[in-house]
Amino acid sequence: MPPDPDPSDTTAQFFVGLAAVTRTIRTRDRLSQAEVARRARVGEKLIGAIEHGRANPSVTRLEQLARGLGLTGIAELGSRADEAAERIAATRIRPPA
Repeated sequence: MPPDPDPSDTTAQFFVGLAAVTRTIRTRDRLSQAEVARRARVGEKLIGAIEHGRANPSVTRLEQLARGLGLTGIAELGSRADEAAERIAATRIRPPA
């Protein structure tokens, strides 16, 4: 049985997925970072930091981000971020164990 993943690895993967899903939805909907920030009622710099994986937003900010992206809430955002992280991890070449 493989060892449990390191929680810091799981957290890092989540933020990679969050960055990807935020950018994907924003560009798909042809929204600027400023527009997402306005809709989410957060600072534009936060949107940029999230898209570059440099932010550790609070639950409140994640809820606001979800709404700004037109999602139903934090559960949908988290689910999409996890799925994106799994897809990204699957594309990476892993050395043999």
